[in-house]
This record gives sequence, C-alpha cells and structure tokens, in this order.
Amino acid sequence: MLSLEKSTQTDQADLLPRKLFGLRLKDSLKFISSLLLPLVLGVFTLVITMQQQQLAKQQREQDRVSADRQREQDRNLSELQRVQEKNLNDERYQNEVLNNYIKEMAKSLNENDGSLTKNEVTATVARVKTLNIFRQLDAKRNIQIIRFLYEAKQLDKSQENDSLDLSTAELCHMDFRESAINKKKLNNLSLTGLFVSNATFIGIDMEHDNFSHTVFDVINFSSTHMRNTIFLDSRLKNTNFSCSQLNIVNLTSAKLENINFCFTKLKNIDFVQAIINNSSFEFAILENINFSNTTLDNLNFSSTKLVNVNLSSTTLNNIDFTNATLNNIDFTNTTLNNIDFTNATLKNVDFSFTKLKRVNFTNSSLFNCNFSVSILLDIDFSVSQLDGVKFLNSTLYNVSFSKASLFNADLSLAHLEAIQFLSTHLDHANFSFSKLSNIEFSFARLEDGKFLNATLSGVRFSQASILNTDMSLAQLGTTQFPSAHLDHVNFSDALLTDVGFSSALLANAILVSSKFHRVNFSSAEIGYADFSSAFLASTDFLCANIYYTDFRQTTFSTVHFIGATLSYSNFSYSDAKHASFVRSSLSYIDFSDANFYKANFTGANITESQFESALSIQDATLPNGTLAHDMNLIENGQADCNINLTLSWTLKNDDVFTVSPDKDNYNCKFTLKPNRTRATMSQGVNLSNKWDLTFWRNSHAVLSASMSIGVSIQLRVISSIGPVWTVGKLSKF
Repeated sequence: MLSLEKSTQTDQADLLPRKLFGLRLKDSLKFISSLLLPLVLGVFTLVITMQQQQLAKQQREQDRVSADRQREQDRNLSELQRVQEKNLNDERYQNEVLNNYIKEMAKSLNENDGSLTKNEVTATVARVKTLNIFRQLDAKRNIQIIRFLYEAKQLDKSQENDSLDLSTAELCHMDFRESAINKKKLNNLSLTGLFVSNATFIGIDMEHDNFSHTVFDVINFSSTHMRNTIFLDSRLKNTNFSCSQLNIVNLTSAKLENINFCFTKLKNIDFVQAIINNSSFEFAILENINFSNTTLDNLNFSSTKLVNVNLSSTTLNNIDFTNATLNNIDFTNTTLNNIDFTNATLKNVDFSFTKLKRVNFTNSSLFNCNFSVSILLDIDFSVSQLDGVKFLNSTLYNVSFSKASLFNADLSLAHLEAIQFLSTHLDHANFSFSKLSNIEFSFARLEDGKFLNATLSGVRFSQASILNTDMSLAQLGTTQFPSAHLDHVNFSDALLTDVGFSSALLANAILVSSKFHRVNFSSAEIGYADFSSAFLASTDFLCANIYYTDFRQTTFSTVHFIGATLSYSNFSYSDAKHASFVRSSLSYIDFSDANFYKANFTGANITESQFESALSIQDATLPNGTLAHDMNLIENGQADCNINLTLSWTLKNDDVFTVSPDKDNYNCKFTLKPNRTRATMSQGVNLSNKWDLTFWRNSHAVLSASMSIGVSIQLRVISSIGPVWTVGKLSKF
C-alpha cells in the first residue's frame, strides 16, 4: 500500500512540467518554431544590409584614395617635369657658363703667349673670373675647370711662370681623378690657399704638387703615391692616407686632425712644428721622418716601424707605441706623457734631457737606449729587457723594473727614489755616484755591478743575490740585506749606517777600511770575508756563523758577537775594546796582538793560548766570569823582596830598598833608607819590543800604584828622534 502511494506521487510530479501557462509542451514548441523563422530572416536581412553598407563605404574610401593618389602622382609628375626642366635649364646654363669661361681663358692664353700669370692684370682678371665660376658651377664642372687650367699648365709653378692664384676658392665634392692623366697621374699641380672638402685622390700618382696653406676636410688620399709634395702650413682634417706611399713630403707647420696613415709607407717626411691630433699610424713604416718641435696628441703607432725618426723637442701626450719597432730615434728634450711602449722594441733610441711621466715599457726590449739627464716619473719597465741602456745623471721616481733584465745599464750619477727592482736581473749595472732612496731589490740578482761612491738610503735587498759587485766608497743608510746572498761584493772604504744583513750570506766579501754604524749581521753567514782595517761601531753579529774571515787591524766599538760561531778567522792587531763574545765559539781564531780591553768573554769557548797571544786583556771578563789583568810592563814593579832592586831599577844615590813586614815577603814595599828624605828611582820600558808600532801608532798607558803620602810617579816619553816630554804624573800628597 505504501509503495502504491509513492508511485502515484511520482507520476503526478512528472506531469507537472509538461504544462506551461496552461499550455502543453508540444503546443509551446509549435508556437516558438512559428516565431523563429521570421526572426532568422530578419537578422539575416539586417546583416546583409550592414555588409552592403560597409562595402559601399570601403568602395568610396578606395575611390577617394585613388583620386588622392592620382592627384599626388599628377603633382609629382608635374614637379618632376618642372625639376627636370629646371635641371635642363641649369645644365644648359652651366654648360654655357663653362664654355664661355673656357673660350675666354683660351682667348686670354692666346693673347698672352700661353700664360695667364705673366701679366699682373691678366692674372687678376683670370683669378676673379675663375673664383666666380667656381661659385656658379657644380663639382663636376669645377673639376673640368681644374683640368682645363692644369692641362693648360696654369696650375704649374715653374721658373718661367707662376701658378694661377686660386687661394680662398672653395672646392667641394670633387674627384681629382677626373683631372689626372689617365686618372692615375697628377704631377706639378699647385693649389695653394684653397678650401677643399669631400675630395677624392684615390690611387693617384702625385709628384711635385703644392698644397701649401690649403685647408682639407674629409679627403681621401688612400693608395696614392706621393713624392716631392708640399703641405706647408696646411690644415688637414678627417683625411685618409691609408695604404699610400709618401716620399719627400713637406708638412712643416701643418695641423693634422683625425688622419689615417694606417699601412702607409712614409719616407723623408718633414713634420717640423706640426700639430697632429687623434691620428693613426698603425702598421705604417716611417723612415727618415722629422717630428722635431711638433705637438703629438692621441696618436696610434701600434705595430708601426720607425727608423731614423727625429722627435726632439717634441711634446707627446697619450701615444700608443705598443708592438712598435723603433730604431735610431731621437727623443732629446722631449716631453712624454701617458705613453705606451708595451711589447715594443727600441734600438739606439735617445731619451736624453727628456721628461717622461706615466710611460709604460712593460715587456718591451731596449737596446743601447739613452735616458741620460732625463726625468722619469711613474714609468713601468716591468718584464722588459734593457741592454746597454743609459740613465746617466737622470732622476727616476716611482719607476718599476720588476722582473726586468738589465745588461750593461748605466745609472751612474742618477737620483733614484721609490724604484722597484723586484725579481730583476741586473748584469754589469753601474750605480756609481748615484743616490738611491727607498729602493726595492728583493729577490733580484745583481752580477758584476757597481755602486762605487753611491749613497743608499732605505734600500732593501731581501733574498737578493749580489755577485761580484763593487760597493766601495758607498754610503749605505737604513739599507737592508735580509737573507740576501752576497758573493765577491766589495764594500771597501764604504760607510754603512743602520744597515741590516740578518740571515744573509756573505762570501768573499771585501769590507776593507769600511765604517759600520749600527749594522746588524745577526744570524748571518760570513765566509772568506775581509774586514781588515774596518771600523765597526754598535755592530751586532748575534748568532752569526763566521769563518775564514779577516778582521786584522779592525776597530770594534760596542760590537757584539754574542752566541756567534767564529772559526779560522784572524783578529790580529784588532782593537776590540768593550767587544762582547758572550757564549761565542772561537775555534782556531788568531788573536795575536789584539786589544781586548774590557771585552766580555763570558761563557765563550776560547783557549788560554789565544788570550796569551793578545796584546791586552786588561779588565776583560774571562769565560768563568773573572776579570783578567795584563802583565806589568815594568820589571819588578810589584817590589819583590827576593830580587835585587838594581837589576831592574836605576837608583839615584842608592836611597831606596825593599822591605817586608811579613816573614814570607808577601807584602814587600819600596821604602827610603833611614835618615833619607828624598829619593829617585827610574826604569826605561822599550815599547817597540812589546808591540808593532806600525799597527799601534797611538798607545794608552795605564798607571796604577799603591803609594804613601809624598810619593809621585812621572811618565816620560822618549821618541826615536830623541825629544823628551812629560806625558803624565801620578802623585799623592
């Protein structure tokens, strides 16, 4: 019963949508279909109408455009016809003017024996007419005028005739090949004082031409052959000489700007007093060129070959010589600023009396170049090769020779400051009489060099190798040789102040008669060196290793050999007062006749025989810490009661005798005999038997005595020639 009710409800629900506003669905569809056909026909009609209207509008627009175009074409055709007629009229006019000019000039030539310049009036008239014609005619006809005058020999200056004066004429867009014979030769042409622009001379052979005082702008001389040509006092701008050959060309006092000389061969060219800016000579060949007294700015000579070129008294700014080859070049009295010689090769180049600033010679090769009496500022010779280069009497500041190779370089009498010789190889370099300040020779190699009488201050030779170098008579101040290797270096008669040789190796060094002040040889290795007759003050040999070294007749003042190892060395006749040999090893050292007054040998390894061979060890500290005393030079000076007094002393009146209050004669004294108030005793000491007066010309006598009141001691000196004088007196009253 329940399922039947549900079914009835479902059927009723399905019947409800089949009616719409009281109409059955079928009737509704029939009604809608009856309305659809008229609606579609109406829409179709509307669309067709709109399309027809659009097509009509487009057709009208096309008709309008076609009409406008036709009118424009008609106007253009009319304008073209007008222009053509004008051009034809102009052509006829210019042809007529040209023909009339030629007829008039021909007539004038006939009337003046073939010359327009012999007669002043004729020359003036011809000039005025020609200049007037130039202003009326175009470039094509103007070049015909030039050719007419050229072929009539009126533009050829000779001994018989002058060239027709066309100065101030303005010639534009002209192809001078039209004037050349067979379009290839243009000889003996004289066009002076003109204004020429946008002209072409391509591929022409030109000889004995004269363009003096002419102004050129945008000119093409490429591939020309030019000989005996004159551009005196001319102005050339935006001109192309590329791939040309120029021989015997005069550009004296000319001004050149934006000129192209690339791949050009220039020979016997005169640029004296010229001004050249923003131009290129790349890959060109320049031979016998004179640039003297010129001004060169922003030029490119890269990969250029220059031979026998004179650049004396010239000013060069921003010049590129990279990869160039320069041979027999004269830069004397020249100023060079911002110049690049990178990878260049320079042979026999003279830079004497020149000022160079910010010049780059990196990786270049210089042979027999001369920088004498020059000023070099901010110059870079890094990785370069210099052979036979002279810097005689020059001033160098902030110059780098790092990793360069210098052979037979002459830097004598030069002034060098802030110079880099880092890792540089110097062979036979001469720095004699030069002044070197703040120089870096670290890791450099110096062979057979000369620093004779040179002055060095703030110079550093860290880990450098110095071989067979002469530094005699040199003055070295605040110069450092840390870990350097010096072999056969001569410092004889040199003055060294605040110099460091720490950890250095000195082999076969010659330091004869040198003077050392505050010099540091700590941890140095010194072998086969010669310090004879040298003077060492405040010098430190701390922990140094010294062997087979000669210190004979050397004077030491506050010198320290603390912890040093000395072997097979000679200190004979040396003056080593106050020297310190604390904890030093002194094996096979010759101390004969040496003066070790107040020297310190605490903890030193030294033998008794070495002390005995010394001249003096008075008040010296022995290895065990005790003080040493020299032997008394006066025989029986300690009053030995067991010795006859008269054996050593000369007594006057025999008034003195020896006496001892002790039975063992330990405290023996000199005393007067009873009833005597005065006595004299004397003894002569022959010092020549004690030491060699050749080595010890100045001696110091030390008088020491225990005296009672009223006793005096007098020291008198008798020279070999006899005079006697009082030297000193010791008394107690």
